[in-house]
Amino acid sequence: MLLIVLLLSLLFAALTEGSIIGVFYLLFRLSSQNMKNSSVKPPKDEPPSFFNSFEYGKLSMRGDNTPYFDGYIRNYIIGIVFLIIIIGVILCIFYFMLLTRKFSRYINEITSGIQEISIGNFEHKIPVETGSELGLVAEKMNEMSNSIYTFLCEERQNEDVKNELITSVAHDIRTPLTSIIGYLYLLVNRKDLDAEVKERYIQIAYDKSKRLEQLTEDLFSYTKYSTDEVKMQCEKIDLVKFMEQMVDEFYPSFKEAGLTYDFKCEMDEAYILADGNTLARAIANLVSNAIKYGRDGKYINITLKQDGDFVSVSVLNYGAVIPKEKLNHIFERFYRVDNSRSEQTGGSGLGLAIAKSIMEKQGGSIEARSDFEGTVFEVKLKLYNDEEDLHER
Repeated sequence: MLLIVLLLSLLFAALTEGSIIGVFYLLFRLSSQNMKNSSVKPPKDEPPSFFNSFEYGKLSMRGDNTPYFDGYIRNYIIGIVFLIIIIGVILCIFYFMLLTRKFSRYINEITSGIQEISIGNFEHKIPVETGSELGLVAEKMNEMSNSIYTFLCEERQNEDVKNELITSVAHDIRTPLTSIIGYLYLLVNRKDLDAEVKERYIQIAYDKSKRLEQLTEDLFSYTKYSTDEVKMQCEKIDLVKFMEQMVDEFYPSFKEAGLTYDFKCEMDEAYILADGNTLARAIANLVSNAIKYGRDGKYINITLKQDGDFVSVSVLNYGAVIPKEKLNHIFERFYRVDNSRSEQTGGSGLGLAIAKSIMEKQGGSIEARSDFEGTVFEVKLKLYNDEEDLHER
């Protein structure tokens, strides 16, 4: 760009200087013609003027003034050349500054924008002039600024998430741990406790320990499933037989909670590509959630049906309705609809978040709906069709 501007400046300077020299040459020719017409000859002892120097030179060559004339002509030509060079340089600088005025102004705008970005004002945008190298530089600077701003926002968000995670984990660990320490203190220091009270305190401490173990396991699982630490080992699975086995495994839990369950399958077989172990964890979390929050409803319905190229599994309970504003946060980690965090319904607040992470890694989806007809959690997975699906996984 600068090279082109420099060449144009030299060209314009040469044209301008050529025009000036041409004008002087015309004036010289006119003057010489007038001198010939008037037949006026300059005295031999006077130096020739600009317009009659060549006429005087012709006369001098026939006399004794030849050396004087040759020296004068040489000095005259050197002076003219020097003057032409000076004028050319001045004209070149003038045209260069004239042509680069807009260029310099745009450089100042870019410099100002870079200074704004350097002090942390990443929302500042440098004006982009299309069709020029500097415009491309400005565009790249804006992209870099956006990238840095996005990175800093993500880092800030991750920091907030980390702090929230630490706070939630600390709270959930401290609550059962405090109870365990309290009951063990009584068992150690109260020698007058009868056997029945001691047994009850031991059972409470044991239950609290199991809850603490479950929280630790859920936290560890969530960390694994929310990152790339766990790799899906997908294989062809008949979801009908898979769900029949899952329901049978939860039979004792249904009976313990006093719930009646119904498993309805609208397909003879439904083959999918999935990781059986992680899929079982996700379905188990949904069923456990239904048992936990659906005790008052007395019934749980589990349905498997085809939905186009997908197969869906829905778990319906008839417990309390989840408000819409809370339903939008139901899959967030450590989120509980029941703020009391009771032992029956509190849990770790990670079960649904783990289920969502697993379903996304399986290439499926999960959603929740809640109204007066019940609360349903539904997962969808793509039906297995041919060998291409296996290679895609």
